[in-house]
Amino acid sequence: MTRADNALAYVTPNFEGLYAIIAYTTSLVGQEAAGNNGDTRLFVLPQLNYVNGPLSLTLNYEHATAHNTPGNVKINVYDFGASYDFGVAKIMALFDKVKTSTDSGTPTSGVLGDETTWYVGGIVPITENDKVRAVYGQYKDKTLAADSCKKWGIGMEHYMSKRTNAYLDFASLSQTDKGQCTIYYNSYTASADAGAGGNTGGVGTRGVDVGLVHRF
Repeated sequence: MTRADNALAYVTPNFEGLYAIIAYTTSLVGQEAAGNNGDTRLFVLPQLNYVNGPLSLTLNYEHATAHNTPGNVKINVYDFGASYDFGVAKIMALFDKVKTSTDSGTPTSGVLGDETTWYVGGIVPITENDKVRAVYGQYKDKTLAADSCKKWGIGMEHYMSKRTNAYLDFASLSQTDKGQCTIYYNSYTASADAGAGGNTGGVGTRGVDVGLVHRF
């Protein structure tokens, strides 16, 4: 999802691994307009988290309204994530539902109209300093755009020290329905959602990344 600008958040105390986050912003993306006229306001009500030993769970609900826009566009976001570390392997899964509507109740057509995303993945240590990771997921667009696709990826991390590691990943997209998903660079400062649209807007449906990370 888009990074929320100008957000206020409260994180509750941790009670035996359980804690919650409540957040609000009057302008989800970009500069605030005078009187917040036309700005998209976002509520996180709340995000529940549970982290205890090898188990991690997250349940999240968000609601955004673009006031004083045609139809007063409303966006509801539902997320559920889980992971469990078995020692010999760590598995994880995510389910995400985004539903956009207007005052008339009609979903808007496009990326944020009526979409469902899920993925499953895993990380397997193969040596003391090396890990293999893999993921498979699907994106389903239920509007007339039907911009749906599937993606899988595989990669490896090599730790040269506690603070330095190198990584290599490969990912591939396949289209379903009228899918036009692509892989492309998404500028952090633009705070834009990425992943769907014309194939000409990205670098293609297969990608490789390689890098070196050092933690100072």
